[in-house]
Amino acid sequence: MRAFKPKHLTAALWLTWSLGLFASTANALEIWENTVLAGIYQSGNSTTVQDASWGALPLRDGSEIPLNEWYSDDARDWHVTFLTSLSQNFGIIWGLGIGEEGEKYRIDPSLTLGFIYNEKLSDSSSLSLRFTAVLGGHLNERPCTANYGAIGGVQQVNCRFAATPLRPADTLDLLFDEAPREEVQLSVVYKYKF
Repeated sequence: MRAFKPKHLTAALWLTWSLGLFASTANALEIWENTVLAGIYQSGNSTTVQDASWGALPLRDGSEIPLNEWYSDDARDWHVTFLTSLSQNFGIIWGLGIGEEGEKYRIDPSLTLGFIYNEKLSDSSSLSLRFTAVLGGHLNERPCTANYGAIGGVQQVNCRFAATPLRPADTLDLLFDEAPREEVQLSVVYKYKF
């Protein structure tokens, strides 16, 4: 079992602050009565890292280093989102992601904010608008230091591409440096019942 990491403390502080913000308002009880769990999911960047953890890096002596030693964490980047209804037609979407860190990568903690608006147009039709934005959650990958012997000496290289024909310097452009896949989402849904 891994030790408690500072990123977990950061996520816990964000959650505590969020809960405190709602609890300090005059209508705290009413707000909490109108709040429901909207979703629990693993971030897209966490899935990207999981996909990169397959395979192994061959070494000069014939041994291999499994990539999952560098690209895994016991605590994946899980997100929890809530929906707080402020009226019959309007609600606030909010939540957080705890972040994730392995030896060769880091996903920053994140905060999700958004809204949903529903309008009944007639007895048989409705329109819904939903917007969310994720603040934070950036994925950064760190390079390896590899010894290419007489051919290239010691160089920085993208760990996942160290044993490919690519020049080590060229692999550095392939390091993960990505915003969250879910960074901004907008959906408009029109429903008509026949």
